[in-house]
Amino acid sequence: MSTAAHPLELRLLRCTVRGCGAPLELAAHALVCARGHAFDRARAGHVNLLQPQDRRAPEPGDSSAALLARERWFERGRAAALVAALAARGAASASGAWLDLCCGTGAFTRALAPRGPAFGLDLAAFAIERAAKRDPARAWLVANADRGLPFVDGALERVLAVQARLPERELARVVAPGGRVIAVLPGARDQLELRERVLADARPLEHAERTRALFGAGWRVAHEEQLEARVACDRAALADALALAYRGQRASETARLAGVDELVVTQAWHVLELERC
Repeated sequence: MSTAAHPLELRLLRCTVRGCGAPLELAAHALVCARGHAFDRARAGHVNLLQPQDRRAPEPGDSSAALLARERWFERGRAAALVAALAARGAASASGAWLDLCCGTGAFTRALAPRGPAFGLDLAAFAIERAAKRDPARAWLVANADRGLPFVDGALERVLAVQARLPERELARVVAPGGRVIAVLPGARDQLELRERVLADARPLEHAERTRALFGAGWRVAHEEQLEARVACDRAALADALALAYRGQRASETARLAGVDELVVTQAWHVLELERC
């Protein structure tokens, strides 16, 4: 975390050592809790809060290839319609703390977050190091959201989760009453043409209903919308699109695109905004 980070951020983090959970404070080049647990700040300015039990692999999280594909997809404007819709909805908090959950290399954080207390969190250390180097003024964290979010109770006003796993119990703990989770899910027709070509499967995707069921008592749907954009993809863009959907890791599926020089691909997003009651 950069020393330029918003001061409010320091009192919102808590220790991730099992059984601790005490608030963290900045001391020299580390975040420490009252029990003496310390987390060093890396040279890039980010903090790795992962504990040994949080690691299911030597390098947890998405591969660097998938993360860079996602970054290229964003920077070439292929998520512009989504960014515009989220900005219009005020997806990032203008005053209270805001979290980009599973932020990757930080593209949405940089595009949407105000110059206030903003966090980017991801399981992949590669992603967070890259994000911190590009924008050292924000608070970038390596942590396993499935095991626990490193925030004190009621710390957050807004959480953005773009096609990310949603730890509902932890979100219920860390999102303040009146705060919101903006979940961006794959829309029904997302990557329809690519799925048809690679998987021979053009069935509508269904994610919204499961997400609504996950967020039951204590939440209400404050807003819901569906967005679509069609993108002309060359071979390089198709390879990135496969990586975005994790299909690029399967050689047999990648091979089915051999000889395809261009394909128009539908991008579809289902934006579900949930308010904490």
